[in-house]
Amino acid sequence: MNFRPRTKLLAACVGAALAQWGSGTALADSAVGVDTAIGNALNPPGRSSMPRPIADDAFDTVRRSPSGQLYGLPPAPPEEFRKTDSGWEFIGGIEFGVLGGAGKQNAKYREYKDFKSGAYLDYFELEGEKPDTAHFLQAFGGGLGHEDQFIGLQFGRYNDWKLRSFYNETPHVFSTTFKPIYRNTGTSKPALDNGTPGGNGATTAAALLAYSKTLPDTEVGLVRKKGGTRLDLTLTDKWKTYASITSEKRTGERPFGLQDGGVEAIEPIDYETNDLAAGVSYTDRLTAFNLRTSVSLFRNNIDYFFPRKALVGANAAPTTVTGAANSTTGIDFASYTLAPDNEAYNVKGEYSRKLPDFFKGRFSAAVAWGSSRQDDKIRTPLEPNSPNFSSAGIVQAAANGVAWDPNNWNGVNGSPTSRATAGQRIDSTLYNLSLLLHPLDELGVKGTFRHYETDNKSGTYYAYNPLTGQWGYGIQEGAFNTVAPLAIGGVGCQPAPGRPIVPGCTGAAYAAAAFANSRAMYMPPRDYKQTNYTVSADYDLGDASSLEATLERENFSHTFRERDKTWEDKIKLTYADRSLGDATLRASYEQDRKRGSFYDPLVNSRGGLNWFAIYGIPYSRATLQDIIANSGAVINGVTNPLAGTLTAAGVVTAGSVLNWLTLAGNFNSGGMMKTDQADRDQSIANVRLNYMARPDLDIGTMVQARRVRYPTNTLAAQKDNLTSVNFDVNYQPALGTLISAYYSRQDGRQRQRENFSSNVQARTYAYRMCGGDGVNPLALTVDNIDCFLNNQRDPGLDMMMNTKSTTDVFGFNVAHHFGPIGVSASYTYTESLTRISQIYGLTALTLAQQAIVNSYGAWPDMTMKQHSLELNLILPIDKKTAARFVYHYDKLKLRDWHYDYRALNTTTTFIPADYGPQNYTADMFGVFLQMKL
Repeated sequence: MNFRPRTKLLAACVGAALAQWGSGTALADSAVGVDTAIGNALNPPGRSSMPRPIADDAFDTVRRSPSGQLYGLPPAPPEEFRKTDSGWEFIGGIEFGVLGGAGKQNAKYREYKDFKSGAYLDYFELEGEKPDTAHFLQAFGGGLGHEDQFIGLQFGRYNDWKLRSFYNETPHVFSTTFKPIYRNTGTSKPALDNGTPGGNGATTAAALLAYSKTLPDTEVGLVRKKGGTRLDLTLTDKWKTYASITSEKRTGERPFGLQDGGVEAIEPIDYETNDLAAGVSYTDRLTAFNLRTSVSLFRNNIDYFFPRKALVGANAAPTTVTGAANSTTGIDFASYTLAPDNEAYNVKGEYSRKLPDFFKGRFSAAVAWGSSRQDDKIRTPLEPNSPNFSSAGIVQAAANGVAWDPNNWNGVNGSPTSRATAGQRIDSTLYNLSLLLHPLDELGVKGTFRHYETDNKSGTYYAYNPLTGQWGYGIQEGAFNTVAPLAIGGVGCQPAPGRPIVPGCTGAAYAAAAFANSRAMYMPPRDYKQTNYTVSADYDLGDASSLEATLERENFSHTFRERDKTWEDKIKLTYADRSLGDATLRASYEQDRKRGSFYDPLVNSRGGLNWFAIYGIPYSRATLQDIIANSGAVINGVTNPLAGTLTAAGVVTAGSVLNWLTLAGNFNSGGMMKTDQADRDQSIANVRLNYMARPDLDIGTMVQARRVRYPTNTLAAQKDNLTSVNFDVNYQPALGTLISAYYSRQDGRQRQRENFSSNVQARTYAYRMCGGDGVNPLALTVDNIDCFLNNQRDPGLDMMMNTKSTTDVFGFNVAHHFGPIGVSASYTYTESLTRISQIYGLTALTLAQQAIVNSYGAWPDMTMKQHSLELNLILPIDKKTAARFVYHYDKLKLRDWHYDYRALNTTTTFIPADYGPQNYTADMFGVFLQMKL
């Protein structure tokens, strides 16, 4: 613990500099990023636990920054370097000792740190230089031998070259109370524990639940290990270049939810990410130029995950396949494809030019290109070596003249998917131009143009088996025919556009069923373009105040989204005043208004198994209207489906366009817009006031209010409000004493409306609202498409959900120096509450349901309370040696009805292996010896 706020050893400053390296992502990243600053819980990045002496004149007066903020106590200059015969001069130090404590096994407490008891090397640092050759060396690190260790090294020659390297580890503990019903976890094929009962159905689930509660606790977590090196070269006074490489390895395991009755397994993790970057820069009196490029490569060394199915009986391999829906005869293993290998590329150029003779201006430009790609093999629905199908040659006759043969689904007879590999590629392009001018000494004007767009080169993917002519997910391990409306025994097959007709395939039954399904059977590539136009002006009202105004227009263009275009207008005013005596004020207000083009709720169904997909006709509003206008007509050899009718009882024509509208569209219509596409009104107000109450006392306050409304949404999000308040105090009551305290509160209010209409209820209401007379069917026409879509909900079945969330944080820090002896204490208290309530429509609940709601009242509150205390004591032994004593206390208490329910679970609907974050009380103490060179 450093008792002088914001002061650091030079080696720790090197640690902050190392924050400029690499990227901390687990997957390939097309952006040029920086590595996380290295450190750990006892040595936060950029802060050394090794204290430096206070300067001799530190206690003479209170010091303030030019903006009026209190400074901490200044440290003394570095002591004399230790010199060697070779001309090198060194300073440095080390801190080591022991850690102890109790209650440190809780997963939430340990989440990203390693406080194992025993010997501990907390921190070391070394700085050296050779004045006659201008060479230097810096090294630091801590936590060696633990899973949160870190090391940084830098050496080179001033103004010539430098080489920097780092290595760090970060643990991530998910659970220490996991009770897996699997053995050999951490592998791609975990088997059920020997004690797990067999059978199927509720009997098995009940037995598994009882059995799981007898198992010992298991720790589940992973460790991220990352290292890197960067070389910087100064080529000339104007030209510089650099190159870097980082490598990250994540190994371990994490919880994984199976689609098998709510059973939880453990997913093995073995990730590798390698990043390469290089760049060159040029700078002179007027011009600056940067060019940089990067490559990021992610590899998952585990392709598939085959956990044994817990709730499906016995270990017999299938000998026959019935073709019936939901048949799982003999299927013993679930099958999952894990994260694919992928890579990302990025090139970015930046240019800046001062224009001293043109209104004291500056022109800046940036151009970037990126590409994200993955081309993993698409897993076949069945695998030749699948543990589910150890016996080969299973053939069963099926409807429509096509026999079910595993070799048509496992790749033996050829690819059963429309493409063998993913073939995914998304390129992105960025242009950013800005011009800053000062037409008057007190006025600055800036204009900015920014354009970003993606180009999805992946092409459309079809869920189609060219060997059988069938659409859908088809026969898949663990669930035959459950999601394939045209699977064997279903309603036929139909060749995809541009593909030959499969022998024995007949599509006679297809035309009537094409509009009867809304599952995603094909996925077109999606792109978007974002363009921002910004104009701002900053005017100095006097020597100590200014006013800034900003206007911005943001345009989005989308493909295959509910809206082709959205636009948002923003206006922001900012006022700053430093002329209020001992106070400074900064305030801003922003008003945003977002709108868009026609919202088509059917766009979400474009990937469904419908007439557009099968016949290769791109979906559009105009095409849909043409199909309706030519209901049942034969055009170019293709028979249009019937438009359909709707009766007063909510019955629609089977296989018709109307049936598709009221199935696929029902879930995204009736006045619902997705949040990122919806009309939105937003206002944001900020106020910050700093006040110097006394020469040794600062008081600050900040208020932010954000209000969001979705004015055209009659379903889904209605409002999202957030109010934040902060107070902080910094006080130096006596020389050598620092006291700071703060309090923050955040209050959130969200509201959304949901609806419980079934398809029949929604259709019945739409019939009434669209002019139905209660007797005659109502035909779908071009004119009443939107009437059907926007009225597929009975308002009486609405439910309004209100969420209130508050978070309060209070903390203080106290530090005092008794000459060379230093003591400090810091404390933080955090409390949060989330409360959910509902208001139901007049007919949303039956009398029995209303009685249940009345008996339970509101949902239980979700709460969190946490206390954190840290104490430090420094006792100098001599000029080179000191003892440090540190104590941490943490207490966390959680209440969450989600996990409370699971802990009390006596049903057989799921078998949880963990019950979420647990309450804990933990303390940690350390006794360290600090030694300096």
